Amino acid sequence: MLLLSLAALLKAEELKVTEIGVKGNKILSQEAILAVVKTTVGDPLSKKLLTKDIKEIFNLNIFDEVKVDLLEEKEGIKINFIVVEKPTIKEIKFLGNKEITQEKLKENFTLIEGDLYDENKLKELIGRLENLYRSEGFYYVKISSQSKEVDSQLVNIDLKNKEVDSQLVDIDLKIEEGKKVKIKEINFVGNESFSSWRLKWIISTGKRDYFTKEKIEEDLNQILYFYNNKGYFLCQVELDKVYFDDKKKGLVVNIHINEGDIYLIDGLKFVGSTLFTEKEFLKEVKTGQGKKYSLKDFRGDQGKIMEMYSQKGYISVQIIPKPFIDKEQKKISFEIEIREGEKCFLEKVSVSGNEITKDKVILREVLLKPGEIFDGQKINLTQKKLYQLGFFEQVNMEVIPGDQKNKKILNIKVKERKTGTISLGTTWSSQYGLGGSLEVAQTNLFGNAWKLNVKSEFGKKRMDYRVGFVNPWFKDTPTSLGFNLFKTEQKINEYTTLQKGESISVGREWKSFNKIYLDYKYEKVLFKEVNKNLAPLDIIEKEGKEEATSSISVDLIRDTRDKIYHTTKGYRISYLNEMAGASLGGDVDYYKSVIEGRLYLPAFWKFVLAMRTRFGVIKSITGDDKVRDDFRFYLGGAETIRGYKENDISLIDENKKEHGGSSVFYANFEYRFPIVEPLYFALFLDMGNIWDKYGNFNLNNLKLGRGFSFRIDTPMGPIRLDYGYPMNDKEKKEPEFYFSIGTPF
Repeated sequence: MLLLSLAALLKAEELKVTEIGVKGNKILSQEAILAVVKTTVGDPLSKKLLTKDIKEIFNLNIFDEVKVDLLEEKEGIKINFIVVEKPTIKEIKFLGNKEITQEKLKENFTLIEGDLYDENKLKELIGRLENLYRSEGFYYVKISSQSKEVDSQLVNIDLKNKEVDSQLVDIDLKIEEGKKVKIKEINFVGNESFSSWRLKWIISTGKRDYFTKEKIEEDLNQILYFYNNKGYFLCQVELDKVYFDDKKKGLVVNIHINEGDIYLIDGLKFVGSTLFTEKEFLKEVKTGQGKKYSLKDFRGDQGKIMEMYSQKGYISVQIIPKPFIDKEQKKISFEIEIREGEKCFLEKVSVSGNEITKDKVILREVLLKPGEIFDGQKINLTQKKLYQLGFFEQVNMEVIPGDQKNKKILNIKVKERKTGTISLGTTWSSQYGLGGSLEVAQTNLFGNAWKLNVKSEFGKKRMDYRVGFVNPWFKDTPTSLGFNLFKTEQKINEYTTLQKGESISVGREWKSFNKIYLDYKYEKVLFKEVNKNLAPLDIIEKEGKEEATSSISVDLIRDTRDKIYHTTKGYRISYLNEMAGASLGGDVDYYKSVIEGRLYLPAFWKFVLAMRTRFGVIKSITGDDKVRDDFRFYLGGAETIRGYKENDISLIDENKKEHGGSSVFYANFEYRFPIVEPLYFALFLDMGNIWDKYGNFNLNNLKLGRGFSFRIDTPMGPIRLDYGYPMNDKEKKEPEFYFSIGTPF
């Protein structure tokens, strides 16, 4: 309450102020209160200024009442601001809560014991608590408050812990919870162009959900966004009514839609630009003459324009569209005003949030250096490169002002994810059956981005021991250096191999997202336990013998994926060429070439269409077309074509023995989405085959498999459960179940 004696003020307005004081204050000092007062001693008293002073004191939000007392003296007029302070909250009690605990209710507090009593904050608190109840299904909850004064006593209220007298108050929150109800029906009214069934797929609220105002408002915005993207520029969507249906024993939600007409674009006009011409803008945007209006495209066009400017350092550019609507012709045109702002430069780069990863690991991925023009596109590419490291759950690029107006500081704020694992357990796979494993892995060793992996697998069909290490920035250059040591004994169809060897790899990054790797591998293989009736002839001949393979390979990779795990967009292309021969010190010679492409396309919500295709060929360098069978291509299993057992897709020679192919092609298509993170689901279609002749691809006789997959994130990596059905194989009709660790691609 603001009180002012106007009669006294009119009488005293010509007098000078001799003294200013405050009465009634206990919590806040007189000096702190008078700091907001503009009236000064020695100046003539001003009605306008004094009224403003009273409002400023009241806006300190500490007082229930502020009034002024004017005392006329010989020398002038003395002013006393008389204040009545708000009481202090001693205790907040809940009455009637049964379904939600007091502890959970207090998590939503915006007003707590010890605060000054504030009517607005109390209303906000009641609103938050009612929303909490509604989110739990108590749609008809009612919460009322009652405050009661407590005898005045000494309380610690001042910031300096000075004890002062303050009126205390208790607050009782009376809660009428009501019955818990769910939504039983959602109706759309006024939708003529799109069916209610289609609109229900747009919203997230559905039957058996609890009604929440926030969620419904999001749904209304999603419906409006959908219509706006279909050309309905003037569409209106609103919540009609929500009521309880006694027969359905639940809530009925009615959503009203006024679709309006479809509007066509009648042109775009750009004003205010000095860096680009209208022709250059029109070349980049999707919105064009005669097209249906689309809010998605129009926002995307604004983003394109901002990207054009950000590449030149104008990161503060403002784009202000002004629509001109012709309702008779059902056309809309836009005048787009561009306020370019000032060209900015990067002052410095800072990092925060990294507790393990060293600053230099992050900073060396930054494509922009201090002193350069602040290029927004390079900032976005830097963010993608940091996600590709696989160390961070979140990477936020914050732009803050520098020491000068046209200087900016880039702060890279990260949230680290777990990069090291130690696992000991039982494993099972479709190919090797039951086994055990021990693995120690770290992809960010000592925060240097070094990768270390020590792994042991043991079982009836497979014994595997591996040690690998990679330094991706050898001597602080974008050159990677790594090695692997391995020893593996495994059952492959009708024979067993014992392999041991080592490899060394050198890689180099050039430009952005391009890498080249040079790899040398030397291994020795011993063939044993050969089934002479079923194994390929070249394997039968080598039983009990040990052969050395010395090979060198070059791998070219371009990777633009947004993330390594749960990729949502981008692509990865790789081209591998490998050669082995006596000239390199081995007993085996061959040439192998494999090209692989992966593409990820985001769909609606969090759905992603993921695709992979792979072509491979292998042949003997000496020209006899005899490449040892364990180097040739087989298909089938969790990593290639699901619906078939591991290596089940093979060829039959004239002696009716199985062997691998010289050429291979397969493709995988997956439609992925999260159920409840970290649980994911995918539908898949796989296809492919192998051929005996080098380069002989006949895509008319492909094997097909389809099915579904569940994935769940664990510290060991994503665990996959795949269930695949063969589609066009007369001899193969039974489905296959696969258990594996890791994503297929």
